[in-house]
Amino acid sequence: MSISRNSLYYKPKLSAKDLLLKGQIESVLLEQRAYCYRRIAIALIVNPKRVRSDEVVWYQSQGRFD
Repeated sequence: MSISRNSLYYKPKLSAKDLLLKGQIESVLLEQRAYCYRRIAIALIVNPKRVRSDEVVWYQSQGRFD
């Protein structure tokens, strides 16, 4: 089995657009901690597919937004 080293050590890079969206999601969660990904998408006026539900749950579980 031959696997290239590039595929083993690949780390995807976030674009500036994604980093901006991440900051916006965190700011919405600071105000409304109970928002699900759909409500966050409505608040930010973006496609719900851009706001991943697993990321929102992770942010909420971190306890940073108490």
